[in-house]
Amino acid sequence: MTAKQHDDDKSSHSDPQNKVGLRLIRWPEVQSRLGGRSFSAVYRDERAGLFPKRVRFARGVAWVEQEIDEYLLNLPRGTRSDSQGK
Repeated sequence: MTAKQHDDDKSSHSDPQNKVGLRLIRWPEVQSRLGGRSFSAVYRDERAGLFPKRVRFARGVAWVEQEIDEYLLNLPRGTRSDSQGK
């Protein structure tokens, strides 16, 4: 194994999230993007299949940023938090 192959192998195991290009975001950021929506409302929509599923890990839960972005882009006009009050 060459030094480059060893470095490539080592880096791919150190942060698998970067290898696939996904970013996980925690609840405070998700809530902010949703305009302050409650956790219980998000949970209800998630169970009904209307909201992206969370990812569970040892220290809590998070959501895939790209899935949240797609969810927000696909909301009907007038229901996005960025359009409130305009």
